Amino acid sequence: MVTIYNALDLFVRIGLVVRHTFTSAMSFEKCYGVRDHYHQVCTHCGAVKEIEAPLVSKAIDGTKFPRFHVDHITMSAMGICSKCQQRLNRANKRLEKRKEEKEKEKAKAKANRDNQGNQSNRSNQNSQNKQNHQKKTKI
Repeated sequence: MVTIYNALDLFVRIGLVVRHTFTSAMSFEKCYGVRDHYHQVCTHCGAVKEIEAPLVSKAIDGTKFPRFHVDHITMSAMGICSKCQQRLNRANKRLEKRKEEKEKEKAKAKANRDNQGNQSNRSNQNSQNKQNHQKKTKI
C-alpha cells in the first residue's frame, strides 16, 4: 500500500495527477492533457460530477497572474444534488404531515377538555338553579 501512495505522490508532483479532497475522502484525478474543468460536489452524499463551464474558463483565460505560472485551476461548486434534494423534500413533507397530525390531536384533546368543562359548568349551574328554586318554593 505504501508504494501506491508514494507513486500517487510522485504523480501529483510531476503533474500527471491532481489530488482532491472534496469531502472527508481524498481522491485523485488525471490532469495530464486535460483542460481546466470543474466539479459539482454534493455535500450530502459526496457525489462528484465533472461539469463544463465555458464562461468560467473564458474568464480564467483572460485573467493575468503576474509572476506566477499556473499549472492547473480547479473549481468546485458545493451543494446538494437533485437526488438528495428529492430525499430531503420527501423527508420534510413527512415531518410536516406528522406535525400537522400532532397539532390536530392537540386541538381535538383541547376541544374535549373544553366540552367536559362546559358540561360540568352546566351541571353546576343546573344544581344551583334547582337549589334556588327550592329556596323560593320554601319561602
